[in-house]
Amino acid sequence: MSKKPLISIVLPTHNRPELLNEAIESVCRQTLQDYELIIVDDASDSVVKASELKKQFNISRLKVSRNSVSQGGAESKNIGVSLANGRYITFLDDDDKLAPEYLQQAINLLESEADIELVFMGVAWFGANALRGENNYNAAITTIFDIAKPYYCQNHYYMFEHRLTFALLEAIPMAFQRPVTSLKKFHAVGNYDKDCFLWDCDWALRASVQAKCALITEGLYCQRVDNQGYSSANRDLEQIHSAIYFKEKFYTEIKRTNNKALQQSVKKVLAKNWFDVAYFVKKDNKAEALKAWYKSQRYNLDLKRFKFLFFLVLY
Repeated sequence: MSKKPLISIVLPTHNRPELLNEAIESVCRQTLQDYELIIVDDASDSVVKASELKKQFNISRLKVSRNSVSQGGAESKNIGVSLANGRYITFLDDDDKLAPEYLQQAINLLESEADIELVFMGVAWFGANALRGENNYNAAITTIFDIAKPYYCQNHYYMFEHRLTFALLEAIPMAFQRPVTSLKKFHAVGNYDKDCFLWDCDWALRASVQAKCALITEGLYCQRVDNQGYSSANRDLEQIHSAIYFKEKFYTEIKRTNNKALQQSVKKVLAKNWFDVAYFVKKDNKAEALKAWYKSQRYNLDLKRFKFLFFLVLY
């Protein structure tokens, strides 16, 4: 091993010691062992101790940073990045696992293909709601591939060009939330937005503009789906508002460029998202629905959506 690790793995955790152990075990089983593991203890009730984990899992390059108060997943990952010494960086949630070939395949691709700056990793689903997760994943992949039209390369990966950004605007990028990239490129894209509920999606969208991206389709990131994210209608509305938040922020940045096609695409998507809000709240809050409808029309005037006003009046 070199003095500095080839790749840093950032693993935030909060009050899930048993699942954390499973996540760490999956790291220990990696076929590529030139890594450091950075655990960010997000103010867990029971303190995560580096000395105990090093002894339990026989990992020498392991460090733990503890937040005195909970900062959330996005900021905890940012803290982990600030402590990283590897040439490359990747992330693991404390309720998920990495397939043994995860690091090796990602690094092989990044080191062998000069045109690739960032690899998004395919997802395999497990747990009580795995089928639902897989179906949503496949639907998102289909939408993104239809729009982005990536080209297939050897070793089961796809290369994306400028159309990836347009595609990620149209679908929650479920297959584009598990990045492996250089530490330098991560910093160029910028930190995760701690104020954004869909912060993984926000980062993927920004990265698609700033990096040459590939996708390894094999499900090497193992994502647990045991009722996380399958809650109330309020959560669904929160996701829509979060998508609007990061797309409006993205639109502000894009307006500074001469990319008129992308600007128009963002406006159309924001119009649709605001109309989704209007339709979502129409029965419970007509005033909010009207505001959302108006914002939708400001982004992209659509005469077909005027019939929505009749619905608000009649019902």
